[in-house]
Amino acid sequence: MTLYHTTSRQAAAAIADQGFRDHLDHAGSGLVGVWFADQPTPWGSQFGAVVAIDIPDDQITSYEVPVHAVEQCTPAGWLDTGERFRTFLLPADVVNRCPVVVVDDDHERLTRGEDERE
Repeated sequence: MTLYHTTSRQAAAAIADQGFRDHLDHAGSGLVGVWFADQPTPWGSQFGAVVAIDIPDDQITSYEVPVHAVEQCTPAGWLDTGERFRTFLLPADVVNRCPVVVVDDDHERLTRGEDERE
């Protein structure tokens, strides 16, 4: 499955260079990891970059977060669209085993494969 993470251009460059880092959820839920969705979020362009990973379904099933929980914890953008996404809070060590593709708002692609992370 391809999953998407929106972030700033600066953070995307750091991800391409050093991989993901776990973060405490910004909404105070106490959850730790890296947020992903099964499609680029509608407000993703506001952040400057989208990071995509390809990861086997069996590695993400236990990390899926019900959409209603995300709606309570994320910016109002989730509620404004009326759309629904599958969302995942993945540990960085799981994500960092996958190649990533970063596309910034200038459509510059920074790609990092598994062999480059080790």
